[in-house]
Amino acid sequence: MNILPTSPERMATPEQLERYFDDMRRWNYDVAYSAFYAFPLAELRSVFRKPYEDFVRMAHDCGCPACIQIQSTVGFLDDTALECAQYNTDNTPYIYQHYISYGKKNFFGSFAAPGWLHYIKTIAEILRGYGFDWVVFEEPMFKFDIPGTKDKLFERFREAFPDLPYPTHQSESENYYRLQELKSNILVDFYRRLAEFARKLGFQKCGIMPWFFVPTHENTPMETWNSCCPISKLAFLPDVDFIVVRMQPDNVHAEAIIGSGGEQMPQISYLENLAQNLGKPNISVNNPTYEHILNSSD
Repeated sequence: MNILPTSPERMATPEQLERYFDDMRRWNYDVAYSAFYAFPLAELRSVFRKPYEDFVRMAHDCGCPACIQIQSTVGFLDDTALECAQYNTDNTPYIYQHYISYGKKNFFGSFAAPGWLHYIKTIAEILRGYGFDWVVFEEPMFKFDIPGTKDKLFERFREAFPDLPYPTHQSESENYYRLQELKSNILVDFYRRLAEFARKLGFQKCGIMPWFFVPTHENTPMETWNSCCPISKLAFLPDVDFIVVRMQPDNVHAEAIIGSGGEQMPQISYLENLAQNLGKPNISVNNPTYEHILNSSD
């Protein structure tokens, strides 16, 4: 399977749609693939509705499944309470600006918060209503290694381990490792529920796009090195059909992938991705943008 990624703001005119599906045919792609990345729900229901529905219609006219990728870790502040956020050890959430036009409104959601699961389910339900056939949940990731006591995960730790003190720093101790174990279990259960829900909504296939596969795969932030995203468990969830991984120019620009002779070899990333197949079909995406340059579009 070959997927060609895009987004609704790039599919807003008939000319953009025509070019996209011409490119699909020209390059022999067979999955039409759009994305939702933490837009306001009000705009998802209004401004972006027609671009999404037109995209699905043209995909079906071409005989292709229409797949939607949903960012499942980052949310929009006006649409869900800050109590659903991930909190750092010092009890501060990470709030940032992903889109210039919306302001500083994006944050990382806590997989232990029931409200966060409801928020992602709401997005999936709306997009299924627009006709998408497949869904991919993007980038399961804990932003913080040791969540603060305001994070809903703290309550889960107290319930699971009432006799253990809550860790405040990294250490080779039972309470620190128990926290990592709990984070892993909570994350996996979150995506199990999401994949189950996607099936009930009528999505034909469900995939997951992990944040990273191996440290050399991407010029990745330091926090993702923590033991909190068990890809092997996610891949074997019964309602997960495939795994999506990325090959980005970032890797080459950052010299993150170097061949034995010193040359830069993005092929190594591709082979590493294949090696992580984990028993489910694996789709590698060659993202044509350099994501670590602000407002990059080329």
